[in-house]
Amino acid sequence: MAEQAPIPSEGEALPTDFASAQEIAAERGFVGRIENLGAILVSLGVVFQACDLYRMVGIVVYGEQFLATMMAIAHPLVFLRYTFHRELRRGAVP
Repeated sequence: MAEQAPIPSEGEALPTDFASAQEIAAERGFVGRIENLGAILVSLGVVFQACDLYRMVGIVVYGEQFLATMMAIAHPLVFLRYTFHRELRRGAVP
């Protein structure tokens, strides 16, 4: 993974060597796609809950059921994205 550039100070030009979304996805591979899918599911779930769209389609969801579902999606995402020791780089996920 590429090392992040420092934040430019005021008046300094922004870097122009940003990686494209395709380059980032290619670097992260299958695990990156799983992370993106989980993040999309969490985001859509929150929007559905906030707009009460579940009820509009006839599904009644208790708050605890919603939170348990979001936690069930978010915990594996954290495992895939971060290591226990922040200094170590993760290789392939076992």
